[in-house]
Amino acid sequence: MPSWPAIGVGLFAPLVFIVAFSLLRHGEKLINIALDFSVGALLTFAALLGENFAFSLFGPLIPAGYELLIKNFIFVALTEEVVKISQIVQLTTRRHLFSLQDTISVALVVAAGFAGAENVVYLFRYSQDVDNLLLLRTLTAVPLHLATAVVAAKFISIARQREQHQYYAVALLVATGIHGFYDYLVMASRGRSFSFVFVLGFVVAWAWRILALRKS
Repeated sequence: MPSWPAIGVGLFAPLVFIVAFSLLRHGEKLINIALDFSVGALLTFAALLGENFAFSLFGPLIPAGYELLIKNFIFVALTEEVVKISQIVQLTTRRHLFSLQDTISVALVVAAGFAGAENVVYLFRYSQDVDNLLLLRTLTAVPLHLATAVVAAKFISIARQREQHQYYAVALLVATGIHGFYDYLVMASRGRSFSFVFVLGFVVAWAWRILALRKS
């Protein structure tokens, strides 16, 4: 069993990683940060239950040789991005937020909560099998969740500002594609290849570009 300090670091590392740096200086209310982070963390468990249940039902029907591909794109990435993006849309709608900056603020905190809770789950599952698991996830999976949230927020903001709801679908498809490809590369190599770093670098660069344009 992982130690309590490790659990605490795993849960809150994503919050410190980006929220304290990016959001607090833009005047985001602390109560909203706490709420959105908590909701994001709870979504992790809802997504894990949903994807495991769905895979137990439909997994046996997947053609041989396609299990890993379909599991990572459909049962894992799609499920997780649906719950995150749905929550981001719900929060921005309820608070009447339309700007890219406000949408990114919400998306980052929800994603940080999701990534933190996922860190805790992974610590309980794999800390005995993977050395430096928490450090590895802090440097890889956490930035992926946060950067993907920024990219998705771009399309969500367009959908809300222009009332073009098809951009919600674009946000979901792009986020699922990034997430699924990343997970597939990690799982296909069983961690022995660093090809997933190219996906991580791509989405971080894309998110950085969006953040730069937001400030201009």
